[in-house]
Amino acid sequence: MSLSPPQNLDLPYFAYGLFQAAELCHPRIKPFLSVAPVSDRIRGSLLVRDGLPLVSLHAGNGSVEGSVLHFRVETRRDAYQEVAAFEPSVHYRWADTTTIVTGLRVNILVIRSPSKGHPEQFDGSRWSHRDDPVFRDGLRVVSEMARDFGKLPFQSSPPDAFDWPRFFRLQMAYLLLWAAIERYTVFAFGPRLEPTARVERLGALASFQAAVRSRVTRQSVVTDSRTLNSYRLDRDTPAGAALYYYQVRSNLSHRGKGAWSDGELVRESLKELLDVFKVVLGV
Repeated sequence: MSLSPPQNLDLPYFAYGLFQAAELCHPRIKPFLSVAPVSDRIRGSLLVRDGLPLVSLHAGNGSVEGSVLHFRVETRRDAYQEVAAFEPSVHYRWADTTTIVTGLRVNILVIRSPSKGHPEQFDGSRWSHRDDPVFRDGLRVVSEMARDFGKLPFQSSPPDAFDWPRFFRLQMAYLLLWAAIERYTVFAFGPRLEPTARVERLGALASFQAAVRSRVTRQSVVTDSRTLNSYRLDRDTPAGAALYYYQVRSNLSHRGKGAWSDGELVRESLKELLDVFKVVLGV
């Protein structure tokens, strides 16, 4: 069930998650604003469930930082519909409260069903996607593994002489990189989209396409053995790179003469995609 807009559209919106200033979804509602976002706080507790920030207005004496967003009169309904269409109703419901600094009455999304799903207290008063462990620590691990095991190309060799341990470490790093990318796509495009649709949206980002053009020099094609669909990597058609790299994640290496080429496919894809995603993430 989709979330409906709040009852009182005349109130500004207090955003403490993905719609607050400088977060991934803020560009979605920036065109609706009448003035620049105003930093403020509300009384309540900041929780996290399944990686999503949630506020409880009735727990503790703490405060939560965020942005007060004032919408133009003629765009208020559209702005709130944009928020409601994105945020999952299983996690959120509308409420209103008063901000601490400016004393404004604001609409706010608060936690739904706080007794379910094991919400945890967030360590801090301001949430940002940049602090997610998979972006902060996970990408550091991926970078270290790419540096330690991806520096040298794989050489053609008999199966018994192939460096399987190095290949599997690179494959592990590639899967962890995709865990970070998929988390990003959930934050940026919403959890309701299917994974493949989110990957396609990733490929449509201007930052993704610019990074592919500047960092990818090879051309390559991979095929899905289940459907025989092919996916092409080409800097001249950068949008297709997202599905190419996604298919590389799904391909399994086989024991045979082609193992070294599978190793090269994963090694090169890991290094390229890591650089591209860092550009998209802004780190």
